[in-house]
Amino acid sequence: MQNESMKLRQELGDLLKEQLALQQKQKNMEGSNEELEGQIKQLKEVIDTKQQHLEKTSTELDQVKQEMSVEYATIRKLQEEVEEKEQKLQAKDEEIEVKVAKLEAMLEHSEKVVQKYKQKIELLEKENEQMLERQQVTNAEMEKRDTEMNDVRIDVKSKIKEIELLSQRNKELEQDLLAVHAQKVKESTDDEIIELQNDLDRSEFDAKDMREKLDAKTKEWSELVSKWELLNRENESSLRQIETLKSKVETLNSKLMTQGDDVQVKLQSYEKQVVLIEKNSKEVEALQQQLGNLRTQYELLEEKCERLTKQKQELTQKCDEKDETIDTLKLKIKDFKKRLEMSSVGANKDTSELELLRKNVAEMESIMKTKDFEIKKLKNQSAWGGDNSGSSSSMSISNPEDLEKIKSLQSELRKVKQKLETQTTQRSEMKQDMEKLSFEKESMESLLNKKNVELIHLKTEMTTFKDLQEKSKILEDTHKQEQKRLSDALDEKQTLLRELEDRLKEQDKELRKIKKYEEEVEELKQQLDEKNQMLLRIVDGMEAQ
Repeated sequence: MQNESMKLRQELGDLLKEQLALQQKQKNMEGSNEELEGQIKQLKEVIDTKQQHLEKTSTELDQVKQEMSVEYATIRKLQEEVEEKEQKLQAKDEEIEVKVAKLEAMLEHSEKVVQKYKQKIELLEKENEQMLERQQVTNAEMEKRDTEMNDVRIDVKSKIKEIELLSQRNKELEQDLLAVHAQKVKESTDDEIIELQNDLDRSEFDAKDMREKLDAKTKEWSELVSKWELLNRENESSLRQIETLKSKVETLNSKLMTQGDDVQVKLQSYEKQVVLIEKNSKEVEALQQQLGNLRTQYELLEEKCERLTKQKQELTQKCDEKDETIDTLKLKIKDFKKRLEMSSVGANKDTSELELLRKNVAEMESIMKTKDFEIKKLKNQSAWGGDNSGSSSSMSISNPEDLEKIKSLQSELRKVKQKLETQTTQRSEMKQDMEKLSFEKESMESLLNKKNVELIHLKTEMTTFKDLQEKSKILEDTHKQEQKRLSDALDEKQTLLRELEDRLKEQDKELRKIKKYEEEVEELKQQLDEKNQMLLRIVDGMEAQ
């Protein structure tokens, strides 16, 4: 959560910098005020959303800290209780050492099972880390693409004015480019369809693997449940033995006074049975310890599952934000295409500068031809007049107006030629500019195509990521179901343990009664010994008499 808050603050700083840059551009640029104001409004809205998100994250952090403090207090209490229990158990360790060897095999097996689950949980955590790394890479790529799009927009704004001067030849080029672009789009769509099919196959294979893993987990849990049932059956059998022993004790109490030497044999068998009962009680205590360990492991698994669910929720939120950014980029690209189309339409409707230059050149050529024709006429008239009079000098002197006209026409011809030369140079320069603009337009279209392809790839990645999210949700549901089953099984086992504890208490009471009976039996033995001694004395006295 702290990392997210830091990232959000960095993003707010970047957005504020962009806002200041846009305001400076707004002061410098007068024609594009509306677009800049729209962008500034969008940035302000984004900043408000980011600030709200920061406030939410800060409140969530405070709540998490409070919850962690409560959890630490409970953990300390549990640790103190555990220490007290350990002190109590240390006093009983000397009695339990005999049965520890038998239960070590069961403990090792349970530890192996727990290690397997730990390995599986570590694999899931690694997969989540890989997903986070992929998401970070996608975020970096999106930021790079945003910067590239901003650069492209700036270049486009500077070159829209130049694109407006394109002539009708650009229409034909655009048609050719559209045909080529359609072919490329078809090829790219075919490649994308093949990639999507491959991704679907991979996802199906991954789903099969996950199902197999789930089946293995269910088998392991079923084995554990069967083992617990066996232990419960053994406990029930021990209880039955205790009941039979009670009945035997009653019979022994009834036959103590009647039987003599047989009483000692029965007492020895009875003591053996009592030892067996104590062994069973120790085994039950060891099973209780195993249950406590399993409970702690189950609680750890629940905590890890909660962490995974929180991480997945955060990933879904980030994916939604990326979808929104992609939609905004799509809208901006559509607006950009519309502007390009409108710029080309306006250039075709209005008379472009090239067409005006061509008209001017045609008019100047027609003027040149008319002037040449007039000069030829004047020369012919002057020659025809000289032949009739017989002297060219007298005719030239008599027509000074014609000479002035010829000179004026020649000067006008020179001016027209100079204008034609300048216009031809301008025309060649315009052609070069047109070629440059066409090349730049082709490059811009190629960039747009690349951006479209990248957006398509991003869409495919987002779809795959959503599929993975759905799979993870399915796995979570199955895991929750398994947790419910385990919780139900644990509840049943807890009830069984409570019943066993009650039975053990009853057995302790009965053992106390049995000890009392043993003391009474010993007293009876002493009385019998005393009576036997008295009888022996009487017999000895009788023999002496």
